[in-house]
Amino acid sequence: MRNLWAPFLLYFITNNVSALSIVYDGHRCDDDSSIANASAQSRFTVVRDLGNGNYELSLDGAFLDYEEKLCLKPLNTFLTEVEKLQSQVAPIQAFAFFNGDVLVVSYGTLARNPGTALDNPPLFEDISFPRAFTLVFDYEPSRQVFKLRSASFLTNVFTNLASPDGNKSFSAFWTNFINLTDEIEFYLEE
Repeated sequence: MRNLWAPFLLYFITNNVSALSIVYDGHRCDDDSSIANASAQSRFTVVRDLGNGNYELSLDGAFLDYEEKLCLKPLNTFLTEVEKLQSQVAPIQAFAFFNGDVLVVSYGTLARNPGTALDNPPLFEDISFPRAFTLVFDYEPSRQVFKLRSASFLTNVFTNLASPDGNKSFSAFWTNFINLTDEIEFYLEE
């Protein structure tokens, strides 16, 4: 079955018959208890074959979040209400490598401190920071699913500190390994 996967994927990508996606249905991350357990979907769709097992993907709907509990954050999470009304959320660009057994996906997001004001100088008020995720999946061809085996993220935080000799700014980077306690499976969809 593994030997059929690569030609199957290549056929659909090169002939543009339909987009090939992997999809996870889960619960939306939300602070509002009135909509607890609202459903959400994370979808990685193949945009193009880059060759040698590398693919460009688009991430639509939501992305996995691991800070408090395993849930899906909608892509528009970090937009203000005005921004949500003014624009449509574009998919996030992602890249993947697939060797027939293991799929590795990398993508990034940009988070904004929800208390910031858009018209203030960005250096002092807009505490935005990027996060880069790496997801490693095992492919189970008999079930046509990708089981999440490992996940990690790289993040950056910018902040200002008040000190006796004036304000100081600093930025910090760190990588976190995500301890997966739940089984996450993305299913294959045409």
